[in-house]
Amino acid sequence: MTIVPIRYVEPVFRPPSEADSLILPVTDGCSWNQCTFCEMYTAPQKRFRPRSEEEVLESIRRRSEKFGKTIKRVFLADGDAMTLSVRRLATVLDAIRRDLPGVRRVSSYCLPRNVRKKSAAELRELADLVCRLSMSAPNPATTKCWRGSTRAKVSPQRGRRSKAARSGN
Repeated sequence: MTIVPIRYVEPVFRPPSEADSLILPVTDGCSWNQCTFCEMYTAPQKRFRPRSEEEVLESIRRRSEKFGKTIKRVFLADGDAMTLSVRRLATVLDAIRRDLPGVRRVSSYCLPRNVRKKSAAELRELADLVCRLSMSAPNPATTKCWRGSTRAKVSPQRGRRSKAARSGN
């Protein structure tokens, strides 16, 4: 059986903490991409666009065939998975839960403005689909609502950091 690789648009970025994670592209580029300090997504091939739902689900299915329960963590790439609709994210998270049963954590970069657009109930719905949903804001300049932290563990309360994030854990 030949397993078709996941289609990556280079360069691929991921936080160092995701070194052992499956990098699963759900978007290309960053939905904001206006930060003067950031050159991560400025290459022409990194222009923002959501990946097709079919492509993402097929990537999950193919990884399941080859790696089954061995994948423990998934990083939803590229610059901001939370820009996707709750329905679309729920579909992806449900496929991860169903097809990659060993996954214990799903994480992504996100912009606070896109998290704030989702209600507490919607965030809870997403969190319930995985054991742990972790989101990181890529730079302090983009995190006005989370001063002093470049990494925010999002609680189900709309856009608020969890107690662990506030204490720096």
